[in-house]
Amino acid sequence: YFYLLLIMGAFGAVVAGLLANPVVPIGFIILTLAGVLAGQMTYRWRMDLVMTTVITVLIALIGIWLGTMPWAQNIVKGINGLAGDANGVLYSTPYGPMKWSVWFWGIVALAFCYLGSVLPIWRFAQPVNYVSFWFVMLGIVGSLFGVAIASFTGVTNAAFEIPAYIKFTNHLGPLWPILFVTISCGAVSGWHSLVSTSGTARQLEKETDAKPVTAGAMYTEAVLAVLAVVFAATALTKADGSVLYDAANGYKLSVGAGGIWIYGMSRFLSVVGIPADLGGAIGGIFLTVMALTVMQLVLRFMRVASAELLGDKIIAFKNPHVGSLVAIAFTLLILWTAFWQRIWVLFGGANQLFAGLALLLVTIWLANQGKKYSWAFWPGMFMYITTVAALLYTAWKSFFGPNGALAGGDTAAAFRIGNGIAGLIGLFLAIAAIVLAMDGLKSLNTARSQVAPASSGD
Repeated sequence: YFYLLLIMGAFGAVVAGLLANPVVPIGFIILTLAGVLAGQMTYRWRMDLVMTTVITVLIALIGIWLGTMPWAQNIVKGINGLAGDANGVLYSTPYGPMKWSVWFWGIVALAFCYLGSVLPIWRFAQPVNYVSFWFVMLGIVGSLFGVAIASFTGVTNAAFEIPAYIKFTNHLGPLWPILFVTISCGAVSGWHSLVSTSGTARQLEKETDAKPVTAGAMYTEAVLAVLAVVFAATALTKADGSVLYDAANGYKLSVGAGGIWIYGMSRFLSVVGIPADLGGAIGGIFLTVMALTVMQLVLRFMRVASAELLGDKIIAFKNPHVGSLVAIAFTLLILWTAFWQRIWVLFGGANQLFAGLALLLVTIWLANQGKKYSWAFWPGMFMYITTVAALLYTAWKSFFGPNGALAGGDTAAAFRIGNGIAGLIGLFLAIAAIVLAMDGLKSLNTARSQVAPASSGD
């Protein structure tokens, strides 16, 4: 449950800022409605899947284009200006201002997740994810074509402008173990192991589809990671002269990480004829879709977990609405009080820890089958040691670092509480990891001892 909460907090901080972009919300809302329509057409009206796909994806793309229209942007700008001071700031935090737009759109994002959690899977989560898949895939393919054409023609720069190494980012922590949990990608991921063995497995038509579906998904994510590096490292300034990186200050970001992605995607999509403003909308909605389609499933897992953990003692938690709303309340507490980079490291540590557990389970199964298991065991052990170290380090910073819960000074109480919660979660996860590792190693030794007599008896 804590692991899932960290995903909600880390992704929610990113999505709230993305939805505050005037070109993003209208297009995203129409894409969501297209997904709901896809579910209705497929499961209620029994329409042909190809026809359903063409219609709903076309609606989504038109909606994204409409979101770039001045009238649509004015609606969002009007909402963004409803509260806060002259700059839209609601209150200040030790980590920067909390803007009304980010505060409001964070709630909208969680409302989307709430629908994905409580509605039947065919009604909302699955069809929305299905339509989103086509949009994401079109964005990836278009960007790849743009990068390839730019590489050969030079129509826009495709060469890296940022050095491979600049300097250590000391405030985040030491290279080991923080690097391994900061890059919390799908190369080896606990979230993927959780979803693939539950939701994905149940939706496969036959067992032999498992390899192309899961390996194809991971390969696609690898391509996405390469695109992210290309987007981030091939431009220091925008076409209008505005700066993306401060080269004199160690290439420090002058805009948010989301802004780098959006500009990079729009720049390479323009190579294949997509206008820059539409490309920017596609880039913003792309990131929003990638995060929110995960978050809605995470919230669904959270309310199931709370029902299993507490449902027998507190009957209310068996109600999907109660479990979902409690999870949303916890997410808002993390979102509005905690430093998101610290939350991201906690999420990364928990994610890789879950992956280490998955590798340990694979190791035990291989040992039970009398097969070689060292290829899974040693990477799993490295991940366990690394993630436990990262979680303990992050917990220490949450308690005793700048603005930490126990650091003293004049830090606001709300942020002490937020950092305290982050520290307690990190400490709890580290202790749980040690307990799980001990249990796993006992199970592995049992499996090895059972296989050895059987082998000698044969």
